[in-house]
Amino acid sequence: MIRALYITDEDINKDNYLRSNLPKEIEIVKVNSKDEAIDQVLSKGPFHIALIDVENKDIEALDLMTAYSELVDSIDFVFFGNSSLYAGNVESQLDEEMMAVAHHLEYPFNEDALENVFMDIILKYKRIEESAALIEIDESEFAPLKLRSLYLFKSIPADAYIKFSSNKFMKVIKKNTLITEALIQSFVKRKVKFVYLYKSDQLQVLEDAITEMYITLDKYKDTKVLLENLIRSVGIIHSYLRWIGTGDAVLSLVDKVIEKCEYVIEKEPDLLALLGKFPFSAGDVAEKSILTSLFGCSILESINYKASGTRSKIILSALLCDSTLENDDLCKINSVKDPNLRMFSEDEQEEFKIHPVREGELASLFTKYPEVDFILHQHHEQPDGSGFPVGLRGKKITLISAIFILCNDLASYIIQRGLKRSVLRKAAEVLEEKYAYVPFKEPFKMLTKKLA
Repeated sequence: MIRALYITDEDINKDNYLRSNLPKEIEIVKVNSKDEAIDQVLSKGPFHIALIDVENKDIEALDLMTAYSELVDSIDFVFFGNSSLYAGNVESQLDEEMMAVAHHLEYPFNEDALENVFMDIILKYKRIEESAALIEIDESEFAPLKLRSLYLFKSIPADAYIKFSSNKFMKVIKKNTLITEALIQSFVKRKVKFVYLYKSDQLQVLEDAITEMYITLDKYKDTKVLLENLIRSVGIIHSYLRWIGTGDAVLSLVDKVIEKCEYVIEKEPDLLALLGKFPFSAGDVAEKSILTSLFGCSILESINYKASGTRSKIILSALLCDSTLENDDLCKINSVKDPNLRMFSEDEQEEFKIHPVREGELASLFTKYPEVDFILHQHHEQPDGSGFPVGLRGKKITLISAIFILCNDLASYIIQRGLKRSVLRKAAEVLEEKYAYVPFKEPFKMLTKKLA
């Protein structure tokens, strides 16, 4: 809150106008004399603004300005009243430094002028606060947490920061702060995707999140709520794998997510109806992961592919897919030949080119689910041999890999354009020729039939 000190001359019209029309970020503290104002500054500061009425015969405006300046490091002065009085008694005697913090408003007030002056002051002090709050520290000390993961906490058990540059961070959430929708949306409006925690806090925060999510996934049966929680789970899993590695906690959450994805498909066999309940919002890697899982499981059901654990393999592949990419936006790229890839840094382009191999290696640690490493290694291969990292042609790609490839491709298409019937129809048209080869043709036909 920005605090303004005001010596009133008991003009009710002025008092009421100021209280009614100043921005809500400004709190007015009203006093009756210069001595009372000085006492307030000394005992109840800081104050950011001094409101000075140049028509008030009981005060010397310039004398009051000097007194405030000697007591307060940073304060702005808003003089109001007759412009000739201001020009003659105040403005003409200000030096360059004092002019920089002096503002004048004619009285009666003009609403636009008043708003402009006070909004400029508000923005100035917000910048000062942000600058003062910045800390400079080696980026390697921090680990990111996806913003949507904050929904898991009633209060976050650690300080959280946002990143301004490679080594500059600002604390935005204090430890044990209540996490509200309004707080999260304030970051969304600023286009913040991650908050950062000290790595020393990250393990505890993620394990608390896993424990909470494990309970939550069992607690809520409503399809839309369950899908929302599955999407949130992906962010936690990716963060844990990237910054901590594998461990019993994350393995148990992976098993629970697989179980609940299978439950959703069994509960809602009509894929189109199920997609109508999908909480599409961010168009990010987490939503892509769950969409890919739903598409894959639906195809397996349609083609009566009932090999042991096949659904689990598709779901785990979707959970691990793109988990090694530091920039989430790369999940929207499906080919090294995509011109949009050049929009990313050279390091990110290289990361994209090797991520199928890295994710295959990660999958090999999930020994309970064989073949997932193989699926992920192939997930950017294409029917015509134009894919990577090997450039396999259609007949050398296994059926389960083909199913995953086309589902992942479709999910990428959707997260860039939105989950709408028109987008689904267009995707079927765009991808039809591409997947008109064995072993892709039959699964693609089944999937598009379900989406028609």
